Amino acid sequence: MKLRLFVIDTLELRGPDREQGLIVRNIVREMILNKEVEIHSYKDKRRNFGRYLATNMIGELNLNQWLIDNGHAASYLL
Repeated sequence: MKLRLFVIDTLELRGPDREQGLIVRNIVREMILNKEVEIHSYKDKRRNFGRYLATNMIGELNLNQWLIDNGHAASYLL
């Protein structure tokens, strides 16, 4: 199952931002590899894409917020 990160926009892996998107993807992979990750998932009811959105916790660290705080993602409101 594919999950999208809840209330954030990250760089796409296709298109002109691909290189930076790959860097961020690899940072996230490194952060979660061999770690216990708690996933809170939500069905996206506002849009008709059938997507599931997720907030990801690594211990006390909210990965979604970390990405925003470190300039790897932008926040948006639903």
